[in-house]
Amino acid sequence: NEVFGTQLPNGSQIFLWNGVNGFNISTYDAQLASDLGVTSPWFNGDSSAVAPPPIIKPGTGFFLLASATFTNTYTGTVAATVGSTVTNSLANSVNNMVGSIIPYGGSLTNPAIGFTPPNGTQIFKWNGVNGFNISTYDAQLASDLGITSPWFNGDSSAVAPAPAIAVGEGYFIVPSADFKWTQSF
Repeated sequence: NEVFGTQLPNGSQIFLWNGVNGFNISTYDAQLASDLGVTSPWFNGDSSAVAPPPIIKPGTGFFLLASATFTNTYTGTVAATVGSTVTNSLANSVNNMVGSIIPYGGSLTNPAIGFTPPNGTQIFKWNGVNGFNISTYDAQLASDLGITSPWFNGDSSAVAPAPAIAVGEGYFIVPSADFKWTQSF
């Protein structure tokens, strides 16, 4: 609610990855809430029951399926102290839907983002059209091949550019071992 306020079109849905078997879906519908005489505009995925607003913690990625075009302007503040450190703990071989905890955009190779995952880690970035662009991080393979870039396409058959992220963008990370992604602000 703090991010979207009342700007979401009625019928819009937020999909939060539950890390196990899919998504927890929340539906925003202020008109339905008014028609039913309830105060919360949030419902479960099929709008059959009132639900609490979704809680989206910093560093959590999600999908937003807007029922109509809308503009969202967030003018709040980010509660981070310069010099502070934040950590996102990611489990081995689990689809972790995440985003940078600090407000950072650019290449994942930039030291500012602090992203050095275990070899074999994959990034799945939604391409907005028909699926995911997959990148694999493998510094050992790069060293064995005598190349400097540790980034490869999804099946590691060709060198690829490091994924670039936008501020607030979410994506899946599937680490090849437990991984603590620590960032300094």
